[in-house]
Amino acid sequence: MVVVFKKEDIPDWVKVGKNFTFKPPICFGEWSLTFNRDLETNKFYYPLVQRDHPYDIVIGDDVQIGSFVNIDRGSVRDTTIGNGVKVDSSVNIAHNAIIGDDRILILRCVLLGSSEVGSKCYIGCNSVIIEHIKVGNNCFVEAGAIVNRSMPDNTRAKTYKTRIVGDREHLNSGKKVKW
Repeated sequence: MVVVFKKEDIPDWVKVGKNFTFKPPICFGEWSLTFNRDLETNKFYYPLVQRDHPYDIVIGDDVQIGSFVNIDRGSVRDTTIGNGVKVDSSVNIAHNAIIGDDRILILRCVLLGSSEVGSKCYIGCNSVIIEHIKVGNNCFVEAGAIVNRSMPDNTRAKTYKTRIVGDREHLNSGKKVKW
């Protein structure tokens, strides 16, 4: 893991485009928790052996990244961030992730391994995109949503609906709430 405070400290395996700005610190992870498996049975080998992450991190032009962001190297392909992407603070981008152009990642969202997100998308606060999931172009993921299946273009992922049980005066009166 390489923690970077200045542009001069960015490692060689991170390819950065023009107009790259970030708020330090940012962490470029060399590996993540991926282990070797038997290809036929999909079971782990024991003892667990960490899989190599030899691929690069590729960051496009006009990208802004906030502080305390973690970006992992790829294990089967480059981890790629497209042009014009805006990443808020405390975001995790796992190995092999591909992020399209002109998208916004808001505070504490997580993209797990090998996930793909299309262009012009909005990923809300505290949302999670599960590994190997593809989010299409022009999609909107609400705050707190867990995306556990692929999303076609122009769709929206919602969280559970909030249930309003009473106003503040009713709750402070000590009366029971009727559903």
